[in-house]
Amino acid sequence: MNQVFVTLAQQVRHIVKKKEGLTRFMHNPSVAAKLQIQQSFRNLAQRAWRTRTSTLQ
Repeated sequence: MNQVFVTLAQQVRHIVKKKEGLTRFMHNPSVAAKLQIQQSFRNLAQRAWRTRTSTLQ
């Protein structure tokens, strides 16, 4: 029973560390700018796709 608790605690610590690292990564200004540009391109592509599909009806 004790080993199960230790294993679970290790897994939780591992997940928390990964989340903290990802949070730090996402707060990097260059990463945030790149993600914003990617999202802008996705939005443009979705609008273009919707425009094309609406004319096909």
